[in-house]
Amino acid sequence: MATYTDEALGDCQVGPEKGTVSFSAGLHNWAFTLTVFATMYAKKFGVEIDKMMEKLWGDNFFDPKTKKWTKKHTGEKTCQRAFVQFIYEPIRRVIDAAMNDNKEKLWPMLEKLGVKAKLKPADFDLMGKPLMKRVMQTWLPADVALLEMIIYHLPSPATAQKYRADTLYEGPLDDKYAEAIRNCDSDGPLMLYISKMIPTADKGRFLAFGRVFAGTVQTGQKVSFFSFTQLRKYFSCYVGNSTDGVFCFRFVSSAPTTSPARRRISTSSPSSAPCCAWAAARIPSTPCPRVTPSRASDWTSTSPRTPPSPAKRSSRRTPSRR
Repeated sequence: MATYTDEALGDCQVGPEKGTVSFSAGLHNWAFTLTVFATMYAKKFGVEIDKMMEKLWGDNFFDPKTKKWTKKHTGEKTCQRAFVQFIYEPIRRVIDAAMNDNKEKLWPMLEKLGVKAKLKPADFDLMGKPLMKRVMQTWLPADVALLEMIIYHLPSPATAQKYRADTLYEGPLDDKYAEAIRNCDSDGPLMLYISKMIPTADKGRFLAFGRVFAGTVQTGQKVSFFSFTQLRKYFSCYVGNSTDGVFCFRFVSSAPTTSPARRRISTSSPSSAPCCAWAAARIPSTPCPRVTPSRASDWTSTSPRTPPSPAKRSSRRTPSRR
């Protein structure tokens, strides 16, 4: 990553001790960052979470017999690397107990971890690999690890668009549209990038999944979208709110836009099909919950570093198909 370092991006290096790396089993849909275990052990050792994260990675060893931390292995059998002792071994013991159907050993461990109470009644009848998958997904859900890194380590739109505007916008970089994108201006001209169009049962109507880079989408607003369209609103979307970016378009004319700005936002190819399907499914009921403030300028992250709570899950085992 050092090869592509850019001053505008800041420090791009990632490290487990910073919480910017997750360890995952993608096939079984569970993952974790060091934050999860640092939060668990910080109180026990009486240290800050950030300090505990540093101890859980690298050349840090702990001997439970002497209760001392060292930077080198002491040669004692009881001395182990912190990552192995506090993270790898607990995970291994839980997986082994679940795979071998050793529930007499498994349930007490899950109770200490606070996982047993989160299991559903039907989960207690599972055996072998299905039991292991359900236990690990409940204990270390992949969505929580991903959401944690997004919240704490990805820059807000107000910050990121200052240096992304030059690559996002294909027009003159000194016009009002480029400035609106660069400043993440919700009062500026609307600049909306649609990454996915989902046809509906009504002929000529689509659900559009997109991201607002500048301006505000409003009811009845006419926009330039390859052809002239009339926007039908389910809810407003402010600058920077990508999760709320689901709109319904009805084509009323194929005439080209009359807007003086005919420049486009640079094309990208995100893999947005799973989240588009989920968002489209939410349309008929209630608006998607916001994960950002209504305006990007209000974006702050002042809360202590703790993993976000897992969202209520669907009954399906493969969330990517939602």
